[in-house]
Amino acid sequence: MRESLAENRKWDVVARDLLATQGAIKKDGRANFGIFFDGEPNEYAEAAMRLFLGTNLACAQCHDDPYVDQYKRESYWALAAFFGRIAMWDGNLVAAERFTERFPEIGRSAQSISTLPGGDAAIDGARGENRALADLDEGEVEMPDPGNPRTMIPTPLGGQPIANADEGVKTRRELFADWVTGPQRHNLARAAVNRYFLELTGRGFVDRPDGFAPNKTVRHGTLLDRLATEFVKHQFDIKWLIRTIVLSKAFQLQSAEDHGASETWHAAVHRTLNSDQWCNSVLRVTGREDAIYGLGGQLRKLLKEEIFQRVQQRRKLLAEGAENLRAGPFPHLADRLPPAPEPVTGPSPAITDPERAQLSELRQKYVAVGQGLGKQRSRARAAMSSTSESLMKMNGPLVAESLSQGTRVAEIEALDSPKARIRLAFLSVLARPPRVEETQRLLPWANNDATLQVSDLLWALMQTSEFQSM
Repeated sequence: MRESLAENRKWDVVARDLLATQGAIKKDGRANFGIFFDGEPNEYAEAAMRLFLGTNLACAQCHDDPYVDQYKRESYWALAAFFGRIAMWDGNLVAAERFTERFPEIGRSAQSISTLPGGDAAIDGARGENRALADLDEGEVEMPDPGNPRTMIPTPLGGQPIANADEGVKTRRELFADWVTGPQRHNLARAAVNRYFLELTGRGFVDRPDGFAPNKTVRHGTLLDRLATEFVKHQFDIKWLIRTIVLSKAFQLQSAEDHGASETWHAAVHRTLNSDQWCNSVLRVTGREDAIYGLGGQLRKLLKEEIFQRVQQRRKLLAEGAENLRAGPFPHLADRLPPAPEPVTGPSPAITDPERAQLSELRQKYVAVGQGLGKQRSRARAAMSSTSESLMKMNGPLVAESLSQGTRVAEIEALDSPKARIRLAFLSVLARPPRVEETQRLLPWANNDATLQVSDLLWALMQTSEFQSM
């Protein structure tokens, strides 16, 4: 997903990727969406409706929805039938030749080196599980009704059954993806606009990402439809959507607590940063992120060589994989492999042996930093109580290491004026200059030359609710 967002992969393409891809997750992350639900047809379908159409059908799994006449139990299981012909294969249990025949070794993106500060040990599927999501030629979804058991025919919500769903070259999941990105494309756009609006402003057109239903009131429905229409016109360009929202007056309003929630429903309430947002913010405001990327910059020559070699290898593997598929029982899958990267122009960079030894040592350090950050992110995500979370944010290793290893403390200490030091500290942590009274209170402290006090000020600002909320 990081790669897709970096490449600005269009939202309807991402939807198709997650809904219809079959593949081995060690080589193709798109298949992870189905793997996450263990290949259970109803859970897969329900999640697809929540994520891409903003519709929650959970109640209809066991009974007709008591509030929405259109959400029948039969409709729920007819949607699940689109996902009834899939299986989750374990590469360690399925015959090796059968596994590689369906999922030939095709490699991963050549650009997947260290997309997180310090690198990511799992980015290339190293030590990953050898599982795959496979489409089958048989399998049905039965209505779990002892009084009236029957095989369900794939049926779009509110549409007609697809009696010949298995007669064409497309899988059932591909037919479902066609429906989501075709007849339902406006609803796909509405759900995405609401999701991003909710995430970026704290308020949505409905209260939840999956809150659309015939009996639910949509706030400012005309605006939602206009944004959805423009999103479709821009070919589901996610960066366009984010840019449009953050440049709007709605996004730039102060929080509801500051000027009264009744003024406009867009005014966001304060929300505590989630663990990943907090970790990223600590790295950013202390300048540790700059220090890590500076280390990565020293490796530019080595990484360029790796990319050069991996592009060549990936092009070779994709060509071999397509050839193997065309020669096997699944020739149509050859046309669904990811596109081959463009060849790298120019020669591979020349690196001397002494230089390679030095660069390899730096690379180990760079990856070690990433592994350390990964552990700290995991600890932040696993905080079990508000007390443990507060202690981690005050005295945890991420804050201490970032203050000591980042560039910001030295940058502030280098300023001659006490007011300038206070101003840069506030701008760095809170993205605003200090108020007059804040400067006056801190000037006696700033005139003291004790070296630890810049770290103390940055630490104190990072403990404020202003830093830890959005």
